[in-house]
Amino acid sequence: MFFAYCRTNLLPGLILAVIHSETLGMATIYCYLTRFALLLFSGILLGSLITPSCLANTFPNPPVIQPAVQFWLSIYTQYALTEGVVHDSRYPEIVYKVIDLKHPNAAGANRTNAHRMRQARHTYRDILDQLIRHPDSNDPEVRRIADLFGATVTPEQLKKARRRIRCQVGQRDRFREGLIRSATHIHSIRTIFRKAGLPEDLAYLPHVESSFNYRAHSKSGAVGIWQFTRRTGRHYLQIDYALDERFDPLSASEAAALLLKQLKDKDNFRPETITLETELLIRGSSYMEDR
Repeated sequence: MFFAYCRTNLLPGLILAVIHSETLGMATIYCYLTRFALLLFSGILLGSLITPSCLANTFPNPPVIQPAVQFWLSIYTQYALTEGVVHDSRYPEIVYKVIDLKHPNAAGANRTNAHRMRQARHTYRDILDQLIRHPDSNDPEVRRIADLFGATVTPEQLKKARRRIRCQVGQRDRFREGLIRSATHIHSIRTIFRKAGLPEDLAYLPHVESSFNYRAHSKSGAVGIWQFTRRTGRHYLQIDYALDERFDPLSASEAAALLLKQLKDKDNFRPETITLETELLIRGSSYMEDR
């Protein structure tokens, strides 16, 4: 019964899994979290995945991206906002170190965290340089980093890797808060997508966009749970001095569904490509205007 609930109601199932983790077991929890991570990873990086057996067949998930899926699972469930995961941007399973960060709401957090991230990048670039110059180095940290890449790594690959070092802030706290906030509207949003003939799991994309915070603002002027910019939103919503429907979770969800439905009908895209287009279009891409 619980697994049937998982298949049709991911979010409530995930909340129950967190609450009853001791009795349900990690396999059940893994099912929910993997489903979310696949949707997340497809929206951010690929837009074309296949799913494991516990998931619907809508979003493909080839084995080659499984390490990256596991990485994003850990970001959203293991690491907090006070932790930064220093990793390879192309191969995120290569994690150099987890550094301490100040909470984003703490005084001076932006400057302090930027400095710590920059320092970590410099540190591991230097270590990779040492590994390139002295592949037989006995330095413990150099050997540890060498083991991350394996015995067959070449100097040229290491040179490329030193340019791909980035730091990802943990999202566990925001994901938890988003789960709580989303409970108010998630059923209605799933219904909106189902009636539009779109995969219902797209209703969980606001976890990536805004953590379901209807007051969320981005530096580019995107607002609401779907992070519509004014340029894109004005085609689907009332946005003026009297009313800005981007802040209404249900109106914005109807707009997102309409936009994606138009995209799907116009270009005959497969469902597994829609998540990537969500990122491109809702954030104000001129894609639709150029067609």
